[in-house]
Amino acid sequence: MKNLLIFMFIWFAIYVIGFLTSLKDNKYFDFMSITHTNICRGIAAIIIILQHVAGRFGVRYLTPLGGIGVAVFLILSGYGLNESFKHKGIGGVLET
Repeated sequence: MKNLLIFMFIWFAIYVIGFLTSLKDNKYFDFMSITHTNICRGIAAIIIILQHVAGRFGVRYLTPLGGIGVAVFLILSGYGLNESFKHKGIGGVLET
């Protein structure tokens, strides 16, 4: 239960940080746009790296961050693949 709460908190924090960051740079912001998901995936990658670095120094309190970061990264990547498939189809060519 504790790990689920940590996961939900980090997921929400990544979403908010990505949303606020993409609003500054992008005038045409759409919900879960490619810019937003790329920012969130970058933050998830940083969380994974943070867990690996902390583990190298023997800190075990950040161990759940590795799994959480991987889960967030995979969810966002799957969402991006799905949206790409809906727009471009299986051949990768834009359908009209």
